[in-house]
Amino acid sequence: MTRSNHVGILALTPLPVRSRFEDRPPTRTVGSRLWGRLGHHLSTWRRDERSRRELMNLSDRILQDIGLSRGEAKPELSQPIWLP
Repeated sequence: MTRSNHVGILALTPLPVRSRFEDRPPTRTVGSRLWGRLGHHLSTWRRDERSRRELMNLSDRILQDIGLSRGEAKPELSQPIWLP
C-alpha cells in the first residue's frame, strides 16, 4: 500500500492567530471604572454649568415665556456645579 499525499482541506485552511491576551474576556479595572465615573460626572457638571449660564443670559421676556421670573431663576444660578 502506498501512502497518499492528500492532506485534506482542513490542513490548507489557515487558522486565525490569537495572542494569549485575546483569549481572555475584557475586564475593567477599578481604575478604569473610577475614570469612567469621573468623566461622566465632569460632563454632567459642564452641561449643568452651561445650562445655568444660558439661563442667566435669557431676557426677562423669554423667562416669562417659559414661566419663570428673574427672582425664581436666581437660586438656580447660585447653586454650585456639583449640585444637581
